[in-house]
Amino acid sequence: MKRQRKVNHDGDWVRLLTDTSRKAFSSILMLSAKFRDFIMRPTKYTEELLETARDYVVNYPDYDDVIPSIAGLSIALKISRETIHTWIKDPEKKVFSDIVRELNANQERALLNGGLSSTMNASISKLVLTKHGYTDRVEQDITSGGEKLEAPTYKIVDK
Repeated sequence: MKRQRKVNHDGDWVRLLTDTSRKAFSSILMLSAKFRDFIMRPTKYTEELLETARDYVVNYPDYDDVIPSIAGLSIALKISRETIHTWIKDPEKKVFSDIVRELNANQERALLNGGLSSTMNASISKLVLTKHGYTDRVEQDITSGGEKLEAPTYKIVDK
């Protein structure tokens, strides 16, 4: 087998694979793809996990939570919060993303109702509601109809 050498951008020597070694490498990749289910750890993403997630979203008080949360969901599912955020972004796990959207809507509703009825601490409710886009800042607009006001001009007249 003949090896070729080539200089890359940094001046380091890089061995280029010959046709024979490329074929051998692709055969290894194909073989590993066939057996990857045996090599890799099986996913925890199952229909049973989805059912547990749906149950948590609806029955979060049964899981000893005052409001539904990603942290509570991760404990109920026995997976990390990072895994939940990864699954939310995965287009193949749209069902799970929808469950988490429902969780967020239930969380917002519980916070609003609890804050308005004084059954929850108002400061904590306000803090968590910022994650849903709520703010308490006051914006002052010193414009006229959305347009800036011009500075007044004065004309001095002699008597």
